Amino acid sequence: WVGGGGCLGGGGGVSYTRFMRPQEAQRAAGLTPQQLGMVTGSVRVMSGEERIEIGLNLKHAQKSLCIPDYTRPMNNGSKAILNANGSTRIQWEYSERAVKLLKDYHLAFPWIAAGLEKFGGQKIDFKSSHFFPEGTPIFEANTAVYHARAWVKK
Repeated sequence: WVGGGGCLGGGGGVSYTRFMRPQEAQRAAGLTPQQLGMVTGSVRVMSGEERIEIGLNLKHAQKSLCIPDYTRPMNNGSKAILNANGSTRIQWEYSERAVKLLKDYHLAFPWIAAGLEKFGGQKIDFKSSHFFPEGTPIFEANTAVYHARAWVKK
């Protein structure tokens, strides 16, 4: 993780990585804007009594942290937009490397984006059952969540 305006490239040197605006990245990855914003951050899912992280954690908006060569704040962190409640939020840019990772993630786990879409991009306390059709055995849902966590960690 790199904070502040230091998210520009690998290890603080000059980066020649091509970054794209969120609209271009979400189209290239086949995700909605809400899905893109959520899966590139933190997505925590309760599986039984355990909280499992299945988000890619390429950025942390509240702390202005990002993974170099994957994400960066637009205009080196100086560009924030106003939310409906008057607070500001950072807009992020995504590298081609991040988009490839997003495509691979979405291909491996299409149920994650579909489950997030059901909740309209809201950050809620997700349960593994939220991501699958009603009647899916909880064991199957939990197993899928654990597989997603293992994939994200590798």
